[in-house]
Amino acid sequence: MAGDQKEPDYADSFERYRSQASEKTSALIRSVLQHVSSSPRARIIDIGCGTGQYALLLASATKAQIFATDLSWAMVEKGRGKNNVQHVSWSLSDACRMPFVGESFDVALLFQVLHVVKDSKQALQEAYRILRPGGHCLILAHSYSQLNRQTVFRLFPEARKLNKRRMLSLTKLKQLVREIGFHHLRTEEFVETATYSRDAFLEKIRSKPNTSLRSISDTDFKRRYEALEAAITSQEICTEENFSTLLAMRK
Repeated sequence: MAGDQKEPDYADSFERYRSQASEKTSALIRSVLQHVSSSPRARIIDIGCGTGQYALLLASATKAQIFATDLSWAMVEKGRGKNNVQHVSWSLSDACRMPFVGESFDVALLFQVLHVVKDSKQALQEAYRILRPGGHCLILAHSYSQLNRQTVFRLFPEARKLNKRRMLSLTKLKQLVREIGFHHLRTEEFVETATYSRDAFLEKIRSKPNTSLRSISDTDFKRRYEALEAAITSQEICTEENFSTLLAMRK
């Protein structure tokens, strides 16, 4: 990943996409904190942390030791450069083969990452392995129906189809985590509404802030983008809606 020349650009656009403060993010962190100890001895791992949005928000709310890890060197470096928080450790690791001993964490986060790992079952098994008995695993994901309602995926159906092909349905995900051994599963839906000026919204879309938009063909992206640009010519304000589900469970 470090040798991929496009990766730093993606890290920048990913950072702009994820770093926007929202009511959804605040509500999500409040829900996460219900499962997190404030003890300095508690250990939280953010698997597939990206540029560290959630890790740093948690660091500001708890004294627990936080381990932020991602397969992307550019993502980790972007996160590490944001803030020198002593109780956040940054590292490179593959979600499917992590260099941590078993039963060494109290909480494992897998936020919007299972659809991009090589093997989602193996990533979940790794999370189970490194959690202590009674530890919490928190997964943030989209359901298929949520993808249908997501603003960006309504505008770019090719990206929506791609996401559906590479992600588990919530029904299958729930079955899988139970098969692995997790229990006390509960879910909570989060809705985020954000408003932008027309130019800011178009700039965000042009940056291709998620892997789905970057994975569709240039021809499909250009065609859909030009149609979007024409459709909102007279709009001063654009609204974007995002939907996700938090799955909380215990080992």
